[in-house]
Amino acid sequence: MPAMPTPSRTSIAAALCLTVLLANPAAAQQPLPPGASVQLIADIERRVWRNLLVSIAAFILLAVFFGSARLTLGVIIGGTLAVINYRWLHDSLQPLLTAAAQGSNPPTSPVVTKFVARWFIILAVLALAAHWGGNELLLGITAGLLAIASAVMIEAVTQLRLQLRQK
Repeated sequence: MPAMPTPSRTSIAAALCLTVLLANPAAAQQPLPPGASVQLIADIERRVWRNLLVSIAAFILLAVFFGSARLTLGVIIGGTLAVINYRWLHDSLQPLLTAAAQGSNPPTSPVVTKFVARWFIILAVLALAAHWGGNELLLGITAGLLAIASAVMIEAVTQLRLQLRQK
């Protein structure tokens, strides 16, 4: 029996693969060649990462041209938090998913701490921004944090386009 590839990708990529299968049920009936699913997830993750950086850059440019300095600073802070959140999520989910796939004990506390700590950091930054920076800075941080949502939506459109091209 061939060894299963260990999961090492984020839950975002897995959710996008599931979305593709739900959008095209016939694709679920077709077996993938060995290694194809790993490559598909790697491609999706690479595009989501690129889309995240492009979204942050676009949000910053929009804030520079249409917003104030506080809003722009907030988008920069929020975009930085989005990148850190994405990387920490990836780095903490990889050992958790690998342990679950292998049926072994969950990883040690530093991995779980990193998984939970990202939320506390985001909440602390939001609380400090609300207290000292005002609503405009808070709005900018929130907009920067939402860059991951736009990155995933761009990938969803990409997946839809790829599915329509195959038909």
